[in-house]
Amino acid sequence: MELSALDLQGISYLFIFFSSTISILLYDQKTSIWI
Repeated sequence: MELSALDLQGISYLFIFFSSTISILLYDQKTSIWI
């Protein structure tokens, strides 16, 4: 199964989305502020 450029782009977008979501959740837990 080969990855096309579009697949790699989608994976990188998902990675950025998940990492930013996790960062926001961790930040919210530290500050006890839920947006």
